[in-house]
Amino acid sequence: MAERRAIYRVDEARIWTVKTNPLGLSIAVAGAASTPKWSEFELTPAVYVMPPADGIYDIFWTGLPPDEIVPEVLTPVEFAWTWIGFPETHLKGVRVHSDTNVVEALLDHSREPA
Repeated sequence: MAERRAIYRVDEARIWTVKTNPLGLSIAVAGAASTPKWSEFELTPAVYVMPPADGIYDIFWTGLPPDEIVPEVLTPVEFAWTWIGFPETHLKGVRVHSDTNVVEALLDHSREPA
């Protein structure tokens, strides 16, 4: 089986809170894999000893590349995940990392659930 690797590129990231107990943070990403047939995507938050000073938390987007030989063509991919128990008192946004770039998404407090 292939080893987990970073997605080639992230084009867009959006975040919003969802009413769960505890409160959840939904993260939706869109980008490109380096080939078709990537699977088992994950968004993994960095582990911090102290929260980041700017309130922007690093998230790493990974997946499993195909085991078989496939054409090297950029392929659109999307993924969404809800982070249950995120640091809601400190988080202002996320910084999603791919193999080639980073995209930030800020939390819009005006759209949070009441």
